[in-house]
Amino acid sequence: MINIGSGARTRASSFIAGLFLLIIVLVAYDGIKKIPVSALVGVMFNVCFHTFEWSSLKLMILAACPLRVRRKFLSSKTAAQQIRRMDALVILVVTLVTLFTDLATAVAVGMVVSLFTFALETSNAVQVVPREPTDGVQVYDVHGTLFFGSTTHFLDLFPEQVVAKDPDDVRLVFETGHVADYSAVQALNKLGERYGAQGKRLTLQELMPKTHRVLSRCARLGGGAVGV
Repeated sequence: MINIGSGARTRASSFIAGLFLLIIVLVAYDGIKKIPVSALVGVMFNVCFHTFEWSSLKLMILAACPLRVRRKFLSSKTAAQQIRRMDALVILVVTLVTLFTDLATAVAVGMVVSLFTFALETSNAVQVVPREPTDGVQVYDVHGTLFFGSTTHFLDLFPEQVVAKDPDDVRLVFETGHVADYSAVQALNKLGERYGAQGKRLTLQELMPKTHRVLSRCARLGGGAVGV
């Protein structure tokens, strides 16, 4: 970003900048030591000023404002220019952590917040779409990722009334679904036990290769209330 701001237009600028930095560190360090620290502070302020995305402040403010406030005081085009509030929160957290610690710690904290946000948002993303029963077989198409955060929602899609109403042969098709961890396997086993208590059998079909690996690794830990 500094190279482009200084007028660079080719990829050679990165190599040249790195080469001159190497020469300064290895050869010209005696001259660098004579530069006043206050001058270096001014250079760093200049670097921060040119590398900071000032437009992100506008997006964060718009994200924090309620929709009715944006529509009342801003134009329709400006009111629509916003990012998700969770993205704005990540930007704010990374900026604050950088100021009080360092950039590496801030990036790590930002990744943790982003992972937590992703898990929270995808916890209800798993969907189960039933097909019309044919020849005494009930087929459900599972869409999304089944993991520790979505197991509760997944099991809520199969209440006792649905289990009792389904025929003896029930099949879950994972053509666009994925089983991610041991908690997901436990949820499938629990669902299989529900159907087993009614004298019915639950079978998994069209599993992805990753799902096969997860199921095979968890098979030694017990369970196995469903067929594959």
